[in-house]
Amino acid sequence: QLTRTECLDEFMIEHRNKVFAARAWFEIQDCYKNQPFLAAFKAGFMKGYSDIADGGDGCAPCTAPSQYWGWQYQSAGGQAAIDAWFAGYPLGVKAAEQDGVGHWGRVRPMSRPTAQQVQ
Repeated sequence: QLTRTECLDEFMIEHRNKVFAARAWFEIQDCYKNQPFLAAFKAGFMKGYSDIADGGDGCAPCTAPSQYWGWQYQSAGGQAAIDAWFAGYPLGVKAAEQDGVGHWGRVRPMSRPTAQQVQ
């Protein structure tokens, strides 16, 4: 019997967020099938969605993820892939906000009873 489930909780929440992001992408992917650097665009979308689902504020990060820091992205094509990632991110944020997943992680305190409720 598990009494401390933080690791399991983190795994399940991360998995749930990835599944919901993938589902949201599946629903809109046809709209972006001609998007250049589609894999990077999708990665940005998925990250934006996941960030909102994790309770983030939806602001895009200042730098691209570290996988885009290598030599292969230090070219015109590499910069275009990074631009595609940043183009997908806000669309993922918007999809997550429309799905309402950003509110799932809030811990809601119990409200104090009013005088009328006590009587």
